[in-house]
Amino acid sequence: MVQNGAVPSFAAVFARSADGWAGFAADPGEAESFDDLADLMRVTSAEMSADLVVFLLEQDGDWFAVLRLDGFGQPRGYCSAPRDDGLGGLLQPLLGDTTGTSGVLADLGVAGAHLDDLADGGLPGDALLTIAELAGFGDAFERLRG
Repeated sequence: MVQNGAVPSFAAVFARSADGWAGFAADPGEAESFDDLADLMRVTSAEMSADLVVFLLEQDGDWFAVLRLDGFGQPRGYCSAPRDDGLGGLLQPLLGDTTGTSGVLADLGVAGAHLDDLADGGLPGDALLTIAELAGFGDAFERLRG
């Protein structure tokens, strides 16, 4: 049963551990709050002994979001086109009325200006592939994306 009324076109969590990157399909459709999404990231971090978790979302080919969790801290994120309903509404506690932090993956090779450029043009799915490739988990992304 979908709780938040939104089913993304793509959602996956990528965890970086000593063994490299691993990717897992995610189902945020039953999330009732942003805390549920953050908890999913924290559980992945603990289960994978990951120092970094990245959650990529695409909704209906319309927009994308990137969430990042370092260790067990607070997630940070970016959304190409903030929404106040469905899954986008769940991101509001993190993002407010802004797109969030464009430099959220800068240390992984995705400069803030490049993330903004990806948000401004092209398809969200293509943007996520570019993000995954630049950040170092392109192979794991492609395995999940099919």
